[in-house]
Amino acid sequence: MALTASDVISILDAVVIDSADYGAETYTCRYIEAEEQRHRLKTSYITSTVPSRWLPKTWDSLGLKVIELLNEVGVDWASVDCFDSNGDRGGVPWMQTTLAITVYTIPVINWSLLQTICDIHVMAKARVEIRVGKLERRGEGAVRSDHFTDQAFLPPGSEVSFNYTLGDFTSGTVGGIVELFDSNGTCQKLCALTCRSYLPSPKSRSETDTDSRRTPLEQFGDIQCTYPSTSLWARNIRGTIEQIKLLNAEIQDLEEDWYRSVRESNRDVIRDHLVYTKLKKDEYRKRLKQIFEENISIGTVCAHSGSRVMENHHLDWALVELKGGRTQFINPNVVRESISFTRIKMPSDTLKPGSAVYKAKYPDFTEGNVNYTKSYLRYKDENDRVIQTTEWAVLPTPDNKQFCEPKNYGAWVVDRVRDEVVGVIFAMNPVTGLTYVTPIQEIFEDIERDTGFNVRLPIGN
Repeated sequence: MALTASDVISILDAVVIDSADYGAETYTCRYIEAEEQRHRLKTSYITSTVPSRWLPKTWDSLGLKVIELLNEVGVDWASVDCFDSNGDRGGVPWMQTTLAITVYTIPVINWSLLQTICDIHVMAKARVEIRVGKLERRGEGAVRSDHFTDQAFLPPGSEVSFNYTLGDFTSGTVGGIVELFDSNGTCQKLCALTCRSYLPSPKSRSETDTDSRRTPLEQFGDIQCTYPSTSLWARNIRGTIEQIKLLNAEIQDLEEDWYRSVRESNRDVIRDHLVYTKLKKDEYRKRLKQIFEENISIGTVCAHSGSRVMENHHLDWALVELKGGRTQFINPNVVRESISFTRIKMPSDTLKPGSAVYKAKYPDFTEGNVNYTKSYLRYKDENDRVIQTTEWAVLPTPDNKQFCEPKNYGAWVVDRVRDEVVGVIFAMNPVTGLTYVTPIQEIFEDIERDTGFNVRLPIGN
C-alpha cells in the first residue's frame, strides 16, 4: 500500500484507539473522518492511573508484552508509559486510561503495525497513542541564571562547570550535598552530587578500553568543578563591562553638558549627577575586579558511577569533593520558596507511587506526582549501545505542561510532605510531559559500594 506524507500523518492520527471509537469486537484500524474529530478525546492534562483499577496491578507483565510486540514489528520505540488522560469528548468531560508509546522515528505504516496496535489496545483495554519524539537527557543552551548566588553557597539545583586545568568546559547541575562518613560516624568527605554524564571526555583511554560504562577516574584526569559555572561567570563579566561602558558614555555627556551650561544652578545639578554616576562606575569597577579575582573552583571529581544499569535502573552519578575556604560557609541543601527556607532531609523511605513531589531547583520549584505505573525506556549510551531500563515517572500538575526542563538533569526530586529527597531526575519526555526519576536510595547504595563509606545529608551550620 503506497502512502503519501499526508497519509502518514492521517493514519498516525488514526492510531489513537480507544473503546469509545472501536467496540470490543472490532479490531480494524481506519482513518478518522472529519466529522468524527469532534468525538475524539481532546486531552487537557494527564494524571496518574487510579490504583483501584486493574491496569496498575498487571502493568509489569503487560508492559513487557507491549515491548515484545513492538520489537517484533521493528518499532524504534523510546518509551512506553501509562497514565490517565483528562479532557473532553464531544464537549463532555472525559477521563480515560492511555497507553502512550513514544517512537524515535515514524514507523513503516503497514497492516502488521496497525494490527499490533489493535492487539495492544485489546490487551490493555486502554486508549493507545503513538507519538514521535525522543528522551531528553541533556539540554542545550544556557540555564536561566541572573546572579552569582542569591542564597546559601551552592543551593540545590545549582549550575556548575567541569573542566581540566586547560581545555574546554562542560556545564551541569548539582542536585545537592552529601557527606561520606566512616563506621565511627566521622565525616571523611563533603561532596556535591552530580551526574557522570556531565563530565568532559577522558583525557586518555587505552586501546582495549572500549567499555566506558566504568572508565577509571584516573583516565579522566584532574577535573575541576566551578561554581558559579564558567558560562555564568563569563556572562557576569560581560554584563559588568557593558555597564561600565554605558556609565562612561553617560559621564562624557554630563561633562559636555556642564561645560555648555551657563547657569550656575544648572551646573550644580549636573555636578551632583556627575558625582553620583562616577561613584556608580567605581562600584562596577570594584565588582569587575572582584569577579576576576574570585576563585570559583569548589573542588575536584573524586568518584563516579560510569553509565550503568543495575537492578534494571539507570545509574549516573559523580561526586565532587568540596575543598577550600568556601566550604566553611556552607548551609547545605536549603531551598528557598519566596521568603521561607526549607532544608532537604535524608530519605526515610523509598520512592512512593502517587506521592506529591517537587523539583529542588531555585526558583523553579515545579510540583508533580509520582505515577503509579513504571515507565519502560529505551535509549543509546555514548557508545551507541541500546539500553533498556524501567524507571519511575513524575507527572506534571494540571497547571504545568511538564515537570522539568532538559537542563534539569541531575536535580533532586523532593517529597512535598516530608521534604525528603526521594530521587534524581534522569530524563524527560517532551512529547508526554513525563519526567523519569532514579530513586535516590539506589544511588546512595551504589556510592557506598563504590567508595566504602556510608552516605548521609549534612546537618549544616
